[in-house]
Amino acid sequence: TTVGGNIIITSNNAATSTITGALQIVNGGLGVGGATVIGGELSVVNGQYISVAGSGGGTRIRRDGGLNGLDLQTSFISRLFISDSGPVTITTSSSTFSTVTGALQVSGGVGIGGGLFVGGTFTNTGITVHNNNTAVATTNSGALQVVNGGVGIGGGIVVGGVSTVTNTTAASSTNTGALQVLGGVGIWGGIVSSGINTVTNATSATSTVTGALQIAGGLGVGGTIYSSGQIIVGGTSTNSTNTGALQVIGGVGISGGLFVGGIITGTNVFIGPWAAVTSTVATASLWPIMLNELSNQADGLRSVFPLLIDQTAVTGLIDSKDLQVMVNGQYLAPYVREKGLPWINTVNAYRGFRVVTTGTSQNWVVLYNAPDIGSQVVVSQVNISTTTQVRSYPYSASAIALGE
Repeated sequence: TTVGGNIIITSNNAATSTITGALQIVNGGLGVGGATVIGGELSVVNGQYISVAGSGGGTRIRRDGGLNGLDLQTSFISRLFISDSGPVTITTSSSTFSTVTGALQVSGGVGIGGGLFVGGTFTNTGITVHNNNTAVATTNSGALQVVNGGVGIGGGIVVGGVSTVTNTTAASSTNTGALQVLGGVGIWGGIVSSGINTVTNATSATSTVTGALQIAGGLGVGGTIYSSGQIIVGGTSTNSTNTGALQVIGGVGISGGLFVGGIITGTNVFIGPWAAVTSTVATASLWPIMLNELSNQADGLRSVFPLLIDQTAVTGLIDSKDLQVMVNGQYLAPYVREKGLPWINTVNAYRGFRVVTTGTSQNWVVLYNAPDIGSQVVVSQVNISTTTQVRSYPYSASAIALGE
């Protein structure tokens, strides 16, 4: 049937199915060659698709006027598919600052099988999970790549793999270098550094748990150590070369003074240019060593006295110059053995002294002028030599013959 004019249906019966409403087309379809304007809801209850074939450059579904937008909804467990061989474009330019603002708002999750490019700021208020396991070898490889810009993270970072910083910027202060940390760094494992390590903190050390650098364990250094401040070590006592608070396998060179509050023991001891041997006196303390005073033994007749420290006999002295004798404030000259020559008789210096040894190895001092009664005689040891000094006669045989 062809109708050339308008068809007006005045019935106001509502439609709730295909067999209700003012106009019902029961079995066939409906073809409309022009525009269709529907004042109520459009419900499609059968068929998989609604096909719209626009004759222009594309197909547009729009909502004109009003405050509400265009809603595309599915019910129950059905899903909404947008299938097209070309791109889907949302032309609105609304900016976003929350989950309910912006040109595209999704109440649920979003699954994307391909790539995602964001030209603006990417803000995430939830957890971001990245399941890609591509290994990283450079700054443009790996599962997550930030190509040109930096990364700012307000919380902590836990990394299960190796972290590599390829930047080669040198460090000259705490705010320079390839890696800069404003706070502290806690490291459970070892640190290997091929460059110079500088600690700029100037905190003084008063114990093992104070100072700019604190090490709970030992410290092994393969090179030289220079310190412009004091070095204080522990209080462990010593009884051998491998005990004590400070143990030095090699030698020790000291350009300044040395003060020792305890006993100095050595198998080869040099004090000044003189070599010392091991003995009771040599290991007692530093020179000079005050021996027992002889003042109470001076009687004007006696000139030979034993050398004692308290009740201990002094032994090991072989050269008179290792002893210092003062009588009434005047030092006596020590005996020095003359080199034997046929025309020279061995003589002892006037007003001098000589150290001798008895058969029991005890040392005695011989004064060539017996001190008077009441004289003050003070004796001290200043060295212990390993050889006896020999003095040559100042004139040769030819000089004596020529009368020079």
